[in-house]
Parts: sequence; structure tokens; C-alpha cells
Amino acid sequence: MKEREYGLDNLRIFAAIGVIYIHVVTVFINSVMATGDMLGLSVLVFFRNLFSFAVPAFILLSGAFVFAADSTKDRKSFYKKTFRRLVIPTIVFSLIFLLERVVIGVTTAGVPITVGLVWNELSHLIPDTLRGEAMSHLWYMFVLIALYLMAPFIIRIKDFYGEKGFKKVSIVLLIWGIVGNLIYVSVNSDNANFGIRAYWTLDNVINYLGLFMFGYTLHEWAKGIKEKAGRAAKVVGFIAIAVALAFIKFILTINVQITIVQDFSALNPFFVVAACSLVVASTLIRGRIHFNRLASATYWVYLVHPLVFFFYERIVTAINGITRSEYVSQIQNLWSNMGLELLISTIVSFVIGVLIEMILGRKKNK
Repeated sequence: MKEREYGLDNLRIFAAIGVIYIHVVTVFINSVMATGDMLGLSVLVFFRNLFSFAVPAFILLSGAFVFAADSTKDRKSFYKKTFRRLVIPTIVFSLIFLLERVVIGVTTAGVPITVGLVWNELSHLIPDTLRGEAMSHLWYMFVLIALYLMAPFIIRIKDFYGEKGFKKVSIVLLIWGIVGNLIYVSVNSDNANFGIRAYWTLDNVINYLGLFMFGYTLHEWAKGIKEKAGRAAKVVGFIAIAVALAFIKFILTINVQITIVQDFSALNPFFVVAACSLVVASTLIRGRIHFNRLASATYWVYLVHPLVFFFYERIVTAINGITRSEYVSQIQNLWSNMGLELLISTIVSFVIGVLIEMILGRKKNK
């Protein structure tokens, strides 16, 4: 029986918490800037850079597992599982978030709700939904679906060219994707239509293909050095690399106004290398303390957490009799509001994720 890698499980949990942190801080960061609290702002921006390893780490881990499994070669079975596990939840949550944004739009318009008003909101939001961004975080799900659709064909590269050939192809495509993304970000930074593209189309997904494939190459390499001497020092070293990269990116972010430096996309080289370092460190860890149930729920945590934000903020504003804009800009309660939203949203998102995973697990076992 294949041994479960608890270090990677813990990395998935850490990454999921990081995604929640990024999205909560994004709501409050302008208000922190308005207070002139530069120390507080610096702390937020540093951890924003630190946690930005999350999405590239998720892609690396997905590739590591997909290309290591012989079952990926069985296209019919693999696609059936992908449809059930990825496609259906992504479509369902896209519709849920579309509805959420329509509700927000019609209830904050300041005019009576009519069919025309609802249709006007839908006409603006349906294109976002079709291109994979009913809510901003869903782009990753559409990219992942496209990568999974390619996986049964890409794994044949490993069979045809061998492990070394697969490694070379993954490295070339990874560098290609990073460079292509940097050029895209640099060229389009002043373009009003920057980012307006379908996330599931080949021209976008191809940038992430190298990262997806390199996850397998990286993980296999890390397993190869796991039994060698100095493992603890290597773990500390790779974690230190990730933290150092986050600090360097943080310093550059606040001091250098260059588009590439200000880029927070998943293919930013700082975040990619940090994610690679943490994947290696997590592979090397032989942890006995594990939270595999929480790790299994991280997929659902990623999908559901913006919905938790929505209901949490509506409940808090209703109780206090204030608007959402007043809630996120209350100077005297700014840090407590942000801290509570982060804490409660994290806990509730994981609870919901665990419950969904348990329900689906029971149905599967019937």
C-alpha cells in the first residue's frame, strides 16, 4: 500500500489558509493604507507575498499525483472521475457565485428591483461566468480542468521519452510559461482589457502546463533525496528559501514600481520557486502528526470560502446596522474586523469542506 505523505497534506492545508488570508486582506488593505499605518501595511503585504505560493503549489501537487498514477492512462475512467470531481462542482459553484453577484448588484443599485434590472446584471455577469470567472478565484478551477483533460495524453510523453525526457520537457515548458506570463503582464498592464480572456482556452492553459508537469519531476527528485543524510537541514533550508523569496518580493513590491515586480499571478517566478521549495520541504518531512481529513477538504475550502465571506459580512453588517463599505473602513475596528473575518471564515470553510467530503465519501461507499 502506498504510504501517505503527510507533509504534502499539511502543505495543502497551509496553502488553503493562505488563499483565505489573501482574499480577506484584499478587502481591507485599502483601509489600512488610508490609516497611514505603514508597519501594519508592511506586515499584510509581506504575508500576502508569502502566501502567494499557494496556487502554484496546488498546481505542482496536482501534477505530482496525476502523472505518478498509472490510472491516468485510462482515459475513460480518468475523465469520468475528472467530470465528477472537478467539472460538476466548478459548474455548480459558478452558478452559485453568479447568483450571489446578481443579488449584490440588484440590492445595492438603490432603485426598485425589476426584471429589467436583474437582466441588466446578468448581461454583464454571464460573460465573466463563461470565461471562468463567476468569482475571481474560479479561474484556477477552469485551468485545472483543462490540464486534467490534457493529462492522459501528456503522460504518454513519460512512456515514450522516459523519466529524463519528461523532466526536460517539463522544465522547458515551465520556463516558457513563466517568461510568457511575464511578457503578457508587462505588455498588457496598461490595457483596459487586461485579463479579459477565457481561462480554459489553450492560449492561457498552456502557460501552466510546464508547472503542472514539473510537479511530478520535482516530487520524484525530492523523494530521491529523502533517505540521504542531512534531511532535517534540507527541510529547514528549503523553507528558508521560500521565506527569503517572499521577503525579497515584499521589499521589491514596496520600493520598485515595475509591473513585473508588482505582479501577483501564480506564474510569478518568486512564487513559483517558493512553491517548489515548499513542495520539496514537505516531501522530505516524515511527519507523524497529520490532518488528512482537513487536507482532503482543501479542495472544497477553495471553492466555498468566498461564499462564507459573503454570508459572514452580511450577518455582521446586519447586526451592526452598517453597510459593507462602512464595515471594511471602520478605523477603530479595522484590525479586529479583519482578524475575526479571517479566523471565522477559515474555521467555517474547513468545517463545510470536511462535511462535504464526508457526505460524498459515504455516498461513494454505498
